Amino acid sequence: MVGEDNKISTKVTKLFKEGTIKVLDAIGRGGKLRWKEIQDMTKLPVATLNRSLSLLKEMHFITKEEEQYRLTWVGDLLLDILATFGIVESSPSKEAEDSSTEKSIARDMVLSSLIMLFATLKNRGSFDLREFEIAMEEQKGTIHKVIENFEEGGLVSREGDKIIATDLLKNMDLIDIISL
Repeated sequence: MVGEDNKISTKVTKLFKEGTIKVLDAIGRGGKLRWKEIQDMTKLPVATLNRSLSLLKEMHFITKEEEQYRLTWVGDLLLDILATFGIVESSPSKEAEDSSTEKSIARDMVLSSLIMLFATLKNRGSFDLREFEIAMEEQKGTIHKVIENFEEGGLVSREGDKIIATDLLKNMDLIDIISL
């Protein structure tokens, strides 16, 4: 198990290198791209591009079909997360595809839950879906509690169901928001 953890740790470290993120971003923006198109977009050296493509395929973030690379659903999720944290820009095609930020966030939460579900299933061998659904329903209250705390702290205000960021929240770094 320890050896497997080290392999995963090494892959994750490599995944977050600038070249790999550039490749992931390029494929996300381009949809289906050939090797040369990715190289033209990223301007990466051949060896770096090949290592990045290999790692992204090995980790199932991209797939190659008929000499073209495209994101898998997990790669799409990772790219959305990177955009949320400002590591990459949100893709114009993604903005047009998603009718609202709320729907995009909900989709990403479902995909994240599926990843966690299958990781747990792999490790434990079984998973009680009904218990999970009950627990998820119970956890919805956490969202409301945190929003209420942010409202009390002057970070957000409300207009009906709409939550509005105050200048205080807008001027905070993401790491400061996460650490609240």
